[in-house]
Amino acid sequence: MRKVLLATTALAAMGGVSVASADVSGTSAGDVAISGTSSFMYTVSSGNGTGPTSDVAGATAEERDLVTNVDMNFTMTRTLDNGLELTGLYSVHETGNDDDGWSIAGDFGTIAFGGLANDGFGATATGLTADEATTLTAASFGGSNTVHNDYIDHSDVSITLDINGFGFGLGITDGAAGADESNGDGTQWGLTYAVPAGDTMGVTVAYASGTTGANNTDETSAGVTVTAGAATVVLASNTSGFLTSDSVGASYAVSENFTVQGYTGSTESSDNAALDVDDLGLGFTYTIVDGLSLSVTHNDFKGRNGTVAQNEDGTRTNIAIDATF
Repeated sequence: MRKVLLATTALAAMGGVSVASADVSGTSAGDVAISGTSSFMYTVSSGNGTGPTSDVAGATAEERDLVTNVDMNFTMTRTLDNGLELTGLYSVHETGNDDDGWSIAGDFGTIAFGGLANDGFGATATGLTADEATTLTAASFGGSNTVHNDYIDHSDVSITLDINGFGFGLGITDGAAGADESNGDGTQWGLTYAVPAGDTMGVTVAYASGTTGANNTDETSAGVTVTAGAATVVLASNTSGFLTSDSVGASYAVSENFTVQGYTGSTESSDNAALDVDDLGLGFTYTIVDGLSLSVTHNDFKGRNGTVAQNEDGTRTNIAIDATF
């Protein structure tokens, strides 16, 4: 991603705005960078329980959908005299769901807040395709309509340590009052280990756990990621409350500009033996030129929960053009 560093003179042309790259009281401050992404997506979905032909109340997917997204990131970085690295981030999203956060990093690891706080702690997801989604009605399937994602919550504050191939993360989420835990606060933690391997192969094992503090919100994620040359294979088992999702994903770089991807998996519930969600995703990404790519992702999915009237089956194909700045 090409980043444009903003010097003091550049911002002065925007109305005299001062930036951290200016010299302040004789000390050398940091840099400000702007980066961004843009995408155009054309999505076609069809099937029972999806789109305008839906026979399931609450399914709102369109048969054809055109979406344009533009996101912008303002990143501030500074190295302190004692070697600590400071990073601040403000992200602007076209949906209005802006995000912000900052972090302190050093030899000890990283302490992060807000949007830069740890969001995985080693949690493993298998959705390696450029885009993945279904139009299943989540409320009909125990609150889950995906098989490839982990369920570990994003922390509000976290600390992450990396020691000789081992990674350890611990975080806290500020929850809603009235939950089972004190003030409804949630916790997250995780471990990762990169197995020593040769130059052409790598293996990483990971486990993460979390809770929001409410009933039946315990979450776990166990996974293995194997890379061998141009190939990557990911296996994962993720749980949330009564739900368990088992899946496998793979990608292969056919050439420098062309990569094929896929994943498959299912979700079951210990609270409803009839619940079953299956999803198969296949796709590819073609890099037209550095900074501009084309991708296609196709999903074939179904959901069952023991009520025939709520059975859902469908397909979804997404064609996207993505640009980075």
